Amino acid sequence: MVLYEMHLPLVMLSQLRLNVNVYSRSSAGREMRRGLRALEEAMRLLQYEPEGDSFERKVYEGARQSVEPLRQFLEATFPEDEEEEGQ
Repeated sequence: MVLYEMHLPLVMLSQLRLNVNVYSRSSAGREMRRGLRALEEAMRLLQYEPEGDSFERKVYEGARQSVEPLRQFLEATFPEDEEEEGQ
């Protein structure tokens, strides 16, 4: 749960820091990707929660709906960071 809760502040703070010129574009992209990795890891762990109405399962379902739009946003906004990560 902590990983899930951590992903959004990582993304939002890096966007804010980019907007006020505290972060460079590449630094912001790296931090946002940390948020994406936290979300993906949270999903990996929460996927084993039983089907039904548990809070954790609902968090997992919400994360599933969030991960792809976030991934697409990062790919479109910070494509140069993907090249750096692959090196």
